[in-house]
Amino acid sequence: RVRIPSFAKGLQVNGKAKRRCDELVFGGFSRREKEIRISYTVQPELVLRPGRLYYARAGSLVFSLPITYTSTMKEYIRAGVERRIPYADEHMKPTSDWNYGFASRNLVLEEREGDEHLPFSAEKPRLVVKAELSHIDWGYEEYYDTICAKYPHSRVPLDAPRVVELCPYGAAKLRMTELPLVTAKK
Repeated sequence: RVRIPSFAKGLQVNGKAKRRCDELVFGGFSRREKEIRISYTVQPELVLRPGRLYYARAGSLVFSLPITYTSTMKEYIRAGVERRIPYADEHMKPTSDWNYGFASRNLVLEEREGDEHLPFSAEKPRLVVKAELSHIDWGYEEYYDTICAKYPHSRVPLDAPRVVELCPYGAAKLRMTELPLVTAKK
């Protein structure tokens, strides 16, 4: 038995189209079969989360907006425990915009050349999702000027949508994953 994920589209087994179901029972294969080729495609989609936020998913991969940043290491001693490099705390300050919302549900999955031994490369991710995003008034947590609020202050777009590339969650060290859908300008 071979489990086929529910998100599989255009399922083929050894080059022949098959109907998707949660579990396929393959008959007619002998134990001498060296290879069974299963192929399918996935469609990117937005998935609803609490607070009316969404994340982009394609199959089992979650995609995020990568945020560029500056990094400083903070060394300290607390309760007799030393935190020195490489065990110091890393402080990251964003240098690119993060205050976005999805301007539409249109997502495009794009496969690229990359290092097959480094599937979650930050510089050259092998898969990206292109999404239309608009800036919104997100705001910061009370008493902070570098920590974004849990939910945006407004979902009204501040500018025209632009196509932005989202990378796999594991490829971005600093990222925004859950974003709202923007509402029409008033």
